[in-house]
Amino acid sequence: MNLGGLYLIITNPIIGYQKLTEIAVSCKVSLIQLRIKDNRINKVNIANDIKNITNGTQTRLIINDDINLAIEIDADGVHLGQDDCLIEKAKNLWKNKNKIFGISTHNQDQAIQAEKNGASYIGIGPIFPTSSKKNLDPLLGIKNATKISDKCNCPTFVIGGINLKNIKQIKNIKSSGFCVLGAVNNSKEPEKVIKSFKNEWESINF
Repeated sequence: MNLGGLYLIITNPIIGYQKLTEIAVSCKVSLIQLRIKDNRINKVNIANDIKNITNGTQTRLIINDDINLAIEIDADGVHLGQDDCLIEKAKNLWKNKNKIFGISTHNQDQAIQAEKNGASYIGIGPIFPTSSKKNLDPLLGIKNATKISDKCNCPTFVIGGINLKNIKQIKNIKSSGFCVLGAVNNSKEPEKVIKSFKNEWESINF
């Protein structure tokens, strides 16, 4: 399984969930994660719409936090936080070897444990300050994120406040890829931003 490059987390996008997904697919983004925190939004309808858009494309759909929703719509995977459903339980509920199980980690111990538990990939962050999460974990910075990534054999994605101005700073982390939220979701021209991110990543790739 080849996991790397730009990992787009879609959460309350200015142009709408479906439209941003269509753009992500057209830009050949390999991974997108549906992250809906507003309980007023019908998650199932949105998730099904996005699944229909990504079906048959190179873009894989990951559901944030909700293993039951991921199973219901037959997504490509699920992403779990440290306070969400344990990966062992998630794999027991979703017995499919082809599914992707991602885990958020914030220190070396969590990353090592996540890999032992069978994570398909590990999220490492937050790298930079971000407003995308209310209760932000302690900032790792480049040095600590590098130490965590170096301990992992599975793919790693750095996350937290990454934008076009600071993306070159993550070069030394040597992660498989990077996650983006606000820089794309808050843009009225997300296609332009996505292409710029992909170009920047290719220019610093190892």
